[in-house]
Amino acid sequence: MVMGAKLTTTTLFVFLGTILMHQEQCGNVEAFRLNGIRASYRKLDNIPPKSAVGLGCQGTGESRGEGRNHGQKKHLDFNNFSDNAVKVLMLSQEEARKEAQQQITAKHIFQGLVCLDAGVAGHILREYDVTLKKVREAAKALREERPDAENGDKLPLTFSSEAKEVLKMSYVEAERLGHSTIETEHILLSVIRSNSHEMSQLLDYLCINTDDMRARILKYVAENKEQRYEEPQQDTWKQALSQYSYIPAPGRAEDLLKDVYPGSPLNAFTVDLTEKAEEGKLQKVLCRDSEIDRAIRTLCRRHKRNPILIGEPGVGKTAVVEGVAMQLLEGNVMPSMRRKRIRQLDVGLLVAGARFRGQFEERLTKLIEEVKAMKDVILVIDEAHMLVGAGAGEGALDAANLLKPSLARGELQCIAITTPKEYRKHFEKDAALSRRFQPIHVNEPSDEDTKKILQSTTKACERYHRVKYDADAVMAALKYSKQFIPDRFLPDKAIDILDEAGSLAKIRFYQQTATHPDKEGSTGVEGVSVDTSSEAPEPILKGEDASDPEVIGTDEDPLCEVSPEHVAEVVSTWTGIPLQKLSQGEMEAIRNMETELHKTVIGHEEAVEHICKSIRRAKTNIKNPERPIGSFLFCGPPGVGKSEIARALTKLLFAKENFIKLDMSEYNEPHSISRLLGSPPGYKGHDSGGQLTEKLRKNPYSVVMFDEIEKAHSDVLNVLLQILEDGKLTDSKNQTVSFKNAVIIMTSNIGSNLIERASRGIHSFGFNIESKSSSDSEGYSKVKAQVSEELKSLFKPELIDRIDDIILFRPLTDVQLGEIARLMMNDTILRANESGIDVVVDDSFVEFLLKLPRDTKGGARPLRRLITSELEDRLADFVLSPEYVPGRRYRVRVDDRAQVVITADDTARSEVDLVEDLFVTPILKAQGNENGTLSVVHTLNESGVYKMSNGGNGLGELLMLVGDLHVPQRAIDLPQCFRELLNTDKIKQVLCTGNVGSQDMLDLLLGISPNLHIVKGDFDHNTTYPEEIIVNVGNFKIGLINGYQLASWGDKDAVYEYAKRMGVDVLVYGHSHISDVSKISGKILVNPGSATGAFQPWAPNAIPTFMLMAVQGSKIVIYVYEEHEGQANVVMSEVDQDQDDVTPSSSHVSANALLTAKRTAF
Repeated sequence: MVMGAKLTTTTLFVFLGTILMHQEQCGNVEAFRLNGIRASYRKLDNIPPKSAVGLGCQGTGESRGEGRNHGQKKHLDFNNFSDNAVKVLMLSQEEARKEAQQQITAKHIFQGLVCLDAGVAGHILREYDVTLKKVREAAKALREERPDAENGDKLPLTFSSEAKEVLKMSYVEAERLGHSTIETEHILLSVIRSNSHEMSQLLDYLCINTDDMRARILKYVAENKEQRYEEPQQDTWKQALSQYSYIPAPGRAEDLLKDVYPGSPLNAFTVDLTEKAEEGKLQKVLCRDSEIDRAIRTLCRRHKRNPILIGEPGVGKTAVVEGVAMQLLEGNVMPSMRRKRIRQLDVGLLVAGARFRGQFEERLTKLIEEVKAMKDVILVIDEAHMLVGAGAGEGALDAANLLKPSLARGELQCIAITTPKEYRKHFEKDAALSRRFQPIHVNEPSDEDTKKILQSTTKACERYHRVKYDADAVMAALKYSKQFIPDRFLPDKAIDILDEAGSLAKIRFYQQTATHPDKEGSTGVEGVSVDTSSEAPEPILKGEDASDPEVIGTDEDPLCEVSPEHVAEVVSTWTGIPLQKLSQGEMEAIRNMETELHKTVIGHEEAVEHICKSIRRAKTNIKNPERPIGSFLFCGPPGVGKSEIARALTKLLFAKENFIKLDMSEYNEPHSISRLLGSPPGYKGHDSGGQLTEKLRKNPYSVVMFDEIEKAHSDVLNVLLQILEDGKLTDSKNQTVSFKNAVIIMTSNIGSNLIERASRGIHSFGFNIESKSSSDSEGYSKVKAQVSEELKSLFKPELIDRIDDIILFRPLTDVQLGEIARLMMNDTILRANESGIDVVVDDSFVEFLLKLPRDTKGGARPLRRLITSELEDRLADFVLSPEYVPGRRYRVRVDDRAQVVITADDTARSEVDLVEDLFVTPILKAQGNENGTLSVVHTLNESGVYKMSNGGNGLGELLMLVGDLHVPQRAIDLPQCFRELLNTDKIKQVLCTGNVGSQDMLDLLLGISPNLHIVKGDFDHNTTYPEEIIVNVGNFKIGLINGYQLASWGDKDAVYEYAKRMGVDVLVYGHSHISDVSKISGKILVNPGSATGAFQPWAPNAIPTFMLMAVQGSKIVIYVYEEHEGQANVVMSEVDQDQDDVTPSSSHVSANALLTAKRTAF
C-alpha cells in the first residue's frame, strides 16, 4: 500500500473507478448494469440534463423492452463529485465491509460523512456532537449481532437502491443551491431526507431532528458562500485510507481507465420518448394522423429514411413525433418498427461545455457510434438547423458534416424538426444535407381541428389548476387568439391563453378566499363546497411523480370556473387592448362612434359619417376580413383636421396611441422602398427590418397614416396595392406582416383648390359649408367626383379602386375655428394648472384671436402659433413678473382698448367652481328666491362641453355612480325625486356596483346612459358580469368592483390594497350601502351607497343615495344625493389628485325646488 502520497482529484477518480471495475471482475456485473426491468437503476439514468454525465452509465445498455445485453459494461460516473464527496463514498464502502454487508446503504454514507469530518457536513455534525464512535455504537445497537468481516476487502460491494436515491438527491440539492459540484453538505441533506427506515432509526437514536439539521445546513451555506469547503484533518484521512487493503498502482489504474468514456452519451444527451409513452407522460395527439402516417411511412423506406418536419413555431411538430412514439408503443406499425426506440437529442446540451477543440466532435462521434451499435434507435433532432455550424471552429467540423456519412450509409436514422425559414436558410443551401431528408410539411390546424385539440388539452389543464373550463372560454381562446395575436400560430397560442386563464382564475379564487376569512368552505363550481381553510399542499394523483411539473393538480372537485372574461383579461394583458373592448364587445363602442369622435373633432360631419360606416362594415364581418379594417384617402386643404381625426380614431378603436405616421415626402426616391420593407440581404440594416413592417409587427392594432401620399415615388405606392387588397405585406426578411387589424389612412392636398372654390360657391355645383340640405349633399358628391378624376390622373386606377372611401374635408368656419381655439387653450390651461398656476380665459380672448391676421389657407394651424404668442408667452412673462402671486386666480381677457391683459380676479371661476356650476342639479352655484325658483348661471353647449354663460370654457365628463340596487325581499325602484332630477342627456356613463334586482332596474339604468358598466355582485345571478372593470376618464383610471371581495361592509384598508393591486387612481365599490368619499395614500375611494336604501335590517343607517361625479383636470367633484322623505340633501366633495385631503360641503334643498331648478336650467 502506498502511504503519504498526495491524492489528486484524478487519482481519486481513478481509484474509485478501479474499485468499481474490480467489483465487476469479481462477478457482480449485474449490480451496475441496467437490467430488463430497469426499475432500480432508471433514476440514476435520468439525472437532470445540466449534469450531462453527472451520474450516468457508460455503455449502450440493453435494448429497451427486449432484454438483450450488448455486452458493454457500465460504470457509475462521479465526475461532478468534489474530492471530499468522493472520499465520503470510499469511506462508506469501508464501513459496509466492516459490517460484513454486501451493499452500501444510506447509513453507511452517513457514517462516511462522520468519518471524514470535513466540509460543511463535518461542521454541522460537530455542532450536534456526532462522532464516529457514537454512530457505530448506535448502529450496532440497532442491528442484529453480526461479527465484523475479516476479509471485507474481498466482498463485492454494490450501492443499495436507497443509496442510489441518496446520490441522485444530492445532485438535486446541489441544483437547488445553485452549486456546480456535489459537496458533503449536499450528501448530508439527501441522507437525512432518505426514506431508509434504518437511517430514520439511527437519527432518532442520536436525537437528531432532521428539519432542524436541514435548516442549520442551509443557513450555514448561505452565510458562508465563500468558505464552504474544508479539508479533512490529514491524520484522520490517512488513518481512514490506511484501512483499505487494496489500492492499485497509479499506472495500472490509468491503463484500465484509459479508453473509458465517462458515461453514456445517449443517456446524457437524449430523452427517451418511447419510455415517456410507456409511462403515460405523453398526451394523445389529435388531428395529425396524416403527418404521423407520412412520418412512419418515411421511416420504413429503404433509402432516405429520415423525415424532416417543417412547420411554423407552435403548430405541433413535436406533437407529431410524440404521435409516432405512441404508434410504436401501441404496435400500430410494421413488425420491424416495433422494436424501435425514439430518443430526442438536445443539441444545446451537446455543445454546452465543449470548450476545447475536439471535445464536441468526440461527444457527437461517440453518440453516433452508440446509436449505430444499438441499431434500433431513431434520433429526434429538434431545432435541427442548430446542427449547421454547431461546434464548428477553426479546423473543426460542424455537427451536420459529422452526421452526413452515417445518414448517407443508412447507419443512422433520425427525425429532424425545423421551421420553414430555417430550412430555407440552412438546409436548402446545403444540398448534400437536404437530400438526406424527406420534407414533411406540418401546417397550422383548421379551426375545427384546433377546437378538438383545445378540448383535449383543457382536461390536463383542469387537473393541473383544479379548475373547470367553460365551453365558451375554449371558443373565446380560439377566437381571440386568431383575432388579436396574428404573429403566433394555432394551437400553441390558444393553449397558452387557456393555460394562463386557468392560472388567473385559480389565483383570483385564492385571493378572494384570503380576503374572506368568513368564506371557509366557499362554493366552487356547480355548488361544490371547497375547503380552503387549510394551507396543506395539494395531494398528488396516485401513481404519479410529485417532481413532475405536469403533475401538480388533483382529481378533486374544481375550485372555480374559467370564464370567457378570464380569457379576455389574459388576451388584454398580452396585447394591450382594453379589457372592456373584449369582454363587453366592440359593438357598443362602434354604435356611438360619431359621438365619441366629435368630442375631439370639430365639424367634418361627412368625414366622420363615412369613416364610421366603413368601420362598422369591418367590425360586423360584412366586408372581407382579410383586408384592413378600413382604408381611406383624406383630401382637403391643409390644417383642417385630417391628421387629428386619424389620431382620434386611434384612441377610439385601440384606446391608446397605436398611431404610425409616415411622411411620404421622405419616400420620393425609388430606393426608398427599402426603408419601408427593410434593406435587401447583404446590405447594411438588413437585420433591423423596415420602418413600416417592424412597427406594425409590434403593434398590429394600429392606425397607419401615409401623410401627403402624392409626394411618394410610384414604386413606393405599389407597396400599398398588396396592403389594401390582401391585408398583408412581405418584408425583406421574407416575413409576412398582417394589416387586417389596421386602419390605413392616406392624406393628400390634391383637390384643395376645388374644395375651397366649391365651398365659396364659385362652381355651379358648389356646396354650402354649413348646410346639410339635399342640394348641398348633391354638390358635395359632384365635387368628390371631380376630385376623384384628378386623383386618377396622378395615381394608378388600381390603387384608387382598392381604397374604401375618398373623403373630402371642407374648410373650417369661424365658429369651428373658435371651438378648436378653445380646445387648444384648454390644453394650455391644464398644463398651467398642473404647474400650480390658476388661470381662466374669457371668450373675448377667442374672438380676439380670430380677428388677428393669419393665413386663412392654413386652417387651424395658424391658431396654434397665435395661442403660443398671445397666450403662452404672456402667461410665462406674467408668472416671472413681480405682479404674480402664487395661489391667486388670474383672468386672461381683452379690455376696451383691444389689449390682452392678465388681472387678478377673485371672482374668476376656477375649474372646480366651473364643474360645480355645470351640474344638472340646483347646487350649480345657483341662487334661490322666496318662490323657490332657481336661476342657473352656467349651462352645457350642444357638443357637451361645459360653457359659462359669461364666457369661459371647461372640460369634463359627467358620470353617475350607483351602488347595490337589491334587497333580500324585493327590488325597489329609484326614489321618484331622483328619477325626475336626472338629465339623462348630460350623463355620459353609469357605473353600477352590481346586485341589480330586476330587469326593470336594468332598463332604467340603460335609459340613463347606454354606456353602462356593471360588475358582478354577491347576489347577482347573472354570471356574465365581470368581477372588476377599469374605465379611463380624463386623467383618471377608475376601477369598479362590488366589494364583496373585501371584508364585510367595506374595510377601507382592504379597499386601498385592492385599488393598489388594480393600479387605479379611483376605486368605486359598494356592498356596504353607506356612501363615503375618502383618500388614502393617493388612492381615491368612493362608495356610492345604495340608491334604494337596501339592506335596511342590517344597515339601519343606510338611506337611499347615488352620486354624480365630474372629472376636471387633476380634480374630481362628487355630489352625493341623499333622499329624506321627499327632501334631497346634496353633499359636495372636492378631491384633488395632487392633495391628500377631501374637502366636503353640503346644502339642503327641497325636492320641489330641485324640479323647478331643472326646468329653469334646461
